[in-house]
Amino acid sequence: MPSTASGIRESMTVIANSVPPLSPQASSLITWIFKQIGDVVYLPANMMDVSTALCGSGPAFFALMLEAAIDGAVAMGLPRAEAQRMAAQTMKGAAGLVLAGEHPAILKDKVSTPGGCTIGGLLVLEEGSVRGTVAKAVREATCVASQLGKGVQGVNGTRF
Repeated sequence: MPSTASGIRESMTVIANSVPPLSPQASSLITWIFKQIGDVVYLPANMMDVSTALCGSGPAFFALMLEAAIDGAVAMGLPRAEAQRMAAQTMKGAAGLVLAGEHPAILKDKVSTPGGCTIGGLLVLEEGSVRGTVAKAVREATCVASQLGKGVQGVNGTRF
């Protein structure tokens, strides 16, 4: 299941482990093919619904958060083109640090100086339940993916 970012070679493809397992040659070939459009991870088949929610729906979730940050900057006077470029690069940089091994909580704490603008903004996000809402969105998308996989129609609003 490659994601929409495959067009820029930044997809996150999730492949279900096969039973019986693939030969090392077949696995290597499949990995090589999907590495041409991004990264690849093999997981048990029972992880496909949550993988669909995180990697398939994730770009839309992150785009919404990115758009909100852009709109906030525009509301404070930043021209939209610059706000979009700056916000996207900032998100890309944060993602790059996480991919390099930085835990998101450590990254957040490193940026949050006492009495600073970051901790003030983070408190507003926490007051708005952003953490819980994003986690809940992934859980809901997982439930919907599961129902869609069973052929059920009109499942949005399942609310696990």
